[in-house]
Amino acid sequence: MERLEKLQNLLLEDVNNSFLHFAIAKEHEAQKNLNLALEHFIFIVDHEPNYLGVYYHLAQLYIELKEIGLAKETLSKGIKLSQQIKDHHAESELKGLLMNLLIEE
Repeated sequence: MERLEKLQNLLLEDVNNSFLHFAIAKEHEAQKNLNLALEHFIFIVDHEPNYLGVYYHLAQLYIELKEIGLAKETLSKGIKLSQQIKDHHAESELKGLLMNLLIEE
């Protein structure tokens, strides 16, 4: 059984598990199933908005999909959350990606 199939079976047992949604999204990304990856990342943001790690990856996916406005919005939300919980490392990574976007405009 391949990794994606195993993760999907685990998700059936715990449909709201953000970690499993994240892992499945990354597997879909690796297989270039970007819309499926997007669905899982958005599920996390909608159901567990304090899952800080999702914002960077979701923004990168939006960039790949040429949805720059959504990428910026996602990064801004992630920056605000990282500041609230005082995660300076995440804040720095999110700001760096946002700065790169702004420079490329």
